[in-house]
Amino acid sequence: MPSKYVHLICLYSLVCLLFVLACQESSKLPDEEVKKTELKERHFFELVDSTCLIGNVVLDVESVSGLIVRPAEYEWLADLLEEADSVIVRQKQYTKKEAISILKQLDQLIRARRTRQATYHGSFAMCIRFGIFDCDINSLLYLHIAEYLELPIRPILMPSHMAVLWQGVTDTIYWETTEGRERSLSYYLQRFSIDQQAMEQAMLFRPLRRDQMLAVIFYNIGSTFAETHNYDLAISYMRHAYQLEKKWFKPYTGLAYVYQQKGLAENALYYSNQSLRLLKQDDLLKVKAEAYEELGCNTEAIEEYAAFLETIPIYQYEREKTIRQIREKMTHLE
Repeated sequence: MPSKYVHLICLYSLVCLLFVLACQESSKLPDEEVKKTELKERHFFELVDSTCLIGNVVLDVESVSGLIVRPAEYEWLADLLEEADSVIVRQKQYTKKEAISILKQLDQLIRARRTRQATYHGSFAMCIRFGIFDCDINSLLYLHIAEYLELPIRPILMPSHMAVLWQGVTDTIYWETTEGRERSLSYYLQRFSIDQQAMEQAMLFRPLRRDQMLAVIFYNIGSTFAETHNYDLAISYMRHAYQLEKKWFKPYTGLAYVYQQKGLAENALYYSNQSLRLLKQDDLLKVKAEAYEELGCNTEAIEEYAAFLETIPIYQYEREKTIRQIREKMTHLE
């Protein structure tokens, strides 16, 4: 065989090998992208006293981050504490009846300041300013008061949700802050279709430590920047969030979507895989499929699109249209 054909065959084989490797699930973020997108970390804990009450910490971090925070927001929190202190009787221990009564009083205090219940929020300062609260904001306000009054209330995370847990000496109460009522652990497990394994590996339904709560704060700030298309800042804050708590899936999910918006398919694929290792999330299958499609990995893209089709709920808006569009993509990729 002429040598030139041998060289062509070798070259073709090398190209095929590189293509296969590129389509394999990434376990390491490309070094060159880390260098391009990793912003210099701010020394937050030199600028912010993270031992202050949680509401003040959130406002301080948002201010350092460049979000609009006014003195009026700090005054708003101070007024909330003053009123809470005037109506709640502090004790060393509480019966369950007393705990429920206190939780209801907190709900009334917060509800009186809420103009609208939202499903998602912007910054903490903005929500205080306009009285638009979601589960995170409601729960943060419970925690702010609880820290001040030394009440045994801790935050707990669920997929796309936050509530609080009363951890008394004898009683544990799951409290839904958007409703102002007690809920059971079984209610939440059924609502979010969570099993024991997911609880253990994804930081769900466990009382959060202060550093874990800071991870939530950084993630929320990153999400705020992502909403306004400040993707590099979003990446910086979300990366800081998972550095504080590597077992929480949400920062990885957020980064997958941000990198998808930036058109960086390999990074979107990497963070999708990181998040899915911690918690099953149907929407990320579509992110993976589009990333594989962008990378030219058609076989893998078709597999992920097919898996995503199986997860589309019957009640989803424009379900048939979505299914038709994905099937057309799959046909095009074959």
